[in-house]
Amino acid sequence: MERSRGSRSSRGSLGSMRAPLLDPESVDAVYGTGEAVVDYDGAPLESWNNPKSNIIKVLVAFVGFTVMGLTDSAIGALLPSIEQHYDLSDVQVSLAILIPFAGSLVSTVLSNWFHYQLGRGGVAILGVTCMLCNYLCAQTCPPFPVLVMFFTVGGMGAGLLNGTWNAWIGAFADAHGVLGVLQGFYALGGIVGPALITYILSQGVPWYFYYRVMAFAAASLLVVDIYAFRKDGPQQYREKCVEDDSSDEESESASFWDAFHLKQVWLLSALVYCYQGTEMGLSHWVVTYMIRARHGDPKKMGLISSCLWTGLTLGRIMLGFVTGRFKNQKRVVSIYFAAALVADLAFWFLTGDIVSSAVAIFAIGFFTGPVYPSAMILATSILPKRMHVPGISAATGLAGVGAAMFPVAIGAALSLLGAPSLQPIIFFFLSLTTCIWIIMPSH
Repeated sequence: MERSRGSRSSRGSLGSMRAPLLDPESVDAVYGTGEAVVDYDGAPLESWNNPKSNIIKVLVAFVGFTVMGLTDSAIGALLPSIEQHYDLSDVQVSLAILIPFAGSLVSTVLSNWFHYQLGRGGVAILGVTCMLCNYLCAQTCPPFPVLVMFFTVGGMGAGLLNGTWNAWIGAFADAHGVLGVLQGFYALGGIVGPALITYILSQGVPWYFYYRVMAFAAASLLVVDIYAFRKDGPQQYREKCVEDDSSDEESESASFWDAFHLKQVWLLSALVYCYQGTEMGLSHWVVTYMIRARHGDPKKMGLISSCLWTGLTLGRIMLGFVTGRFKNQKRVVSIYFAAALVADLAFWFLTGDIVSSAVAIFAIGFFTGPVYPSAMILATSILPKRMHVPGISAATGLAGVGAAMFPVAIGAALSLLGAPSLQPIIFFFLSLTTCIWIIMPSH
């Protein structure tokens, strides 16, 4: 027995590239039933090992997401060293956080055009090349404006890879499992990055040596990338994106703007904006806080950031399974929020030793880890079905804004009020996120 997935309206434009990730029907997979999952034209859907050439492509994507995790988690651990090297204020060094997001925005605007001109393989190669250029520049320790400019290039490359590989794997028959592993490799990079930086700095090696390691990793990835995606050109991509009915695209475009008329979308956007901003703000500035407020060793405090990332990773994996066993999942996540607030208070007031701080930071990450995926699941319940893709896309877009703006705003606050101000800021926005979650409708 054959079964098809999704709807025609979820194909085509840049906005619809995200559809397989967000529409429950579009990522439905059949396990152990003997049914064949087929595409709209009756052809079997791709999977991680079908065709066989996908195996190496998926492995390349896993490595690429690991490299992105290593890059994103590095900024927070490197901020004190960059700030000291260039003699910058907290606000000035915050540009190193904000600018990569500008590059990511550029990739969002141009991604569809790049796909039609270069194909999926060309976009993957361009993305890795942009990241390699960033690392090659950073490892020379250039003037700060030049460093920031190439951070933008790196952000654009990461944005291209994030979009093309998520959209491609999201259309697999086994999308749930493969996407979970893909995001797991990103988190793995987030764990390893600060630990590696801590080791490098503890050996008396300059901070920019880290980017030499990253340049080697990106260069190796580029070679394998070129080989793996050599047959994924623009012609192949265009053939897969041909629409049988152009009216579907018009309907999808209208529903995107209709999403902004729903209060659920605004609540969801506010939730993920505050959540992502708080998470990234803490990730980027906790090392600086530990050095200035708790007089930690700059060469070792990168481990605190690794504790946060480890907690986030384990929380998303372990508590995700736990949450799914309860009928009232919204209440369960509210309990997670309460536990995270208690952990944050412990981190605030238990200042006796570094170990207690590390445990508290881990707990914050662990209990807030499942919030983001739970919010996406809740969105599919509270939004009309035709609003799933545009509504969630709008919310996740604002989450990216929060991830970029919050660290900059926190950097400005730390410059004016001092490092200890990080604690009340994080507690306030974590409390605000909790309140928004509580008032979110359940259905």
